[in-house]
Amino acid sequence: MSQSAELAQQLNSEYETLHTAKEDAFWVAYMGLAEDAEAARADFNDKEVALHRFLQDPAKLAEAREALDKAEDDDTRVALQGWVNTSAANVIETEEGRALAEELIGLEGKLARARGEMKLGYQLPGQEFVPASSVKLGMMVSTEDDEATRRAAWEGLKAIEDFVLENGFLDIVRERNRLGKMHGAEDYYDWKVKRVEGLSKRQIFDILDDLEERTRDSAERSLEELAAAKGIDALKPWNLRYLVAGDVTREQDPYFPFSEAFERWGRSFAALGIEYRDAEMVLDLVDRKGKYENGFMHGPVPVSYT
Repeated sequence: MSQSAELAQQLNSEYETLHTAKEDAFWVAYMGLAEDAEAARADFNDKEVALHRFLQDPAKLAEAREALDKAEDDDTRVALQGWVNTSAANVIETEEGRALAEELIGLEGKLARARGEMKLGYQLPGQEFVPASSVKLGMMVSTEDDEATRRAAWEGLKAIEDFVLENGFLDIVRERNRLGKMHGAEDYYDWKVKRVEGLSKRQIFDILDDLEERTRDSAERSLEELAAAKGIDALKPWNLRYLVAGDVTREQDPYFPFSEAFERWGRSFAALGIEYRDAEMVLDLVDRKGKYENGFMHGPVPVSYT
């Protein structure tokens, strides 16, 4: 085996080990499976830091580029080109930058822990507070027939904004932007999209501004028509989604029960020609106490072809 092929194999193996360890730690921490939630979160942060150190290491990029120049077969060239692209999108050249990136992982983890412990739910006037996840609250805003209940659910969701602002979100934004500016970008978002998407923040916003301008008049007409048909209160945030969804969505819901969701998902992917030969996936779609509120499907082991 050539030195270039050996390096490709080494990078693949090291990445798989780090990625799988991080995914396993993520599952324990975010699915609420650990007896000690704080220790599980800390373990996940440690595993994520280790993976980021691997991806951000400039020496890995230099090694991959050198090996690519010497590669003798197509498979090795494809593998190493993939590593060059991955490293270039993730590498941070300076020690100061890498230290700040690790600090950000800690800040993000701290906010995630606080958010997980937030007292979230809704309260109708004159009634007791009812605990509810963001998933349930969002569903209530879209489907509850009673306006007072929809408003209470919307206010419950809105409480998340104030909570994260009071628990370090702005500190994360400031430090992210400092990291982006440290690397010559306008801010963190500009830095990330240039590296990953090959576009600047300005280019993306120009596209979005053009889209908004082209759709502005029709969007305003739609709101005016809704207000004319349903009354001005239809434009209130706790009413808009419910009224726009209309009767068709509510009538379709009984035909798409949760009990059949996984089978429908599998059939849909198969019909699209997407296969998961010998792949391992873990799913937890249930909204329950102690678990991060989203439904999750993760591939704990990176996909590979042999």
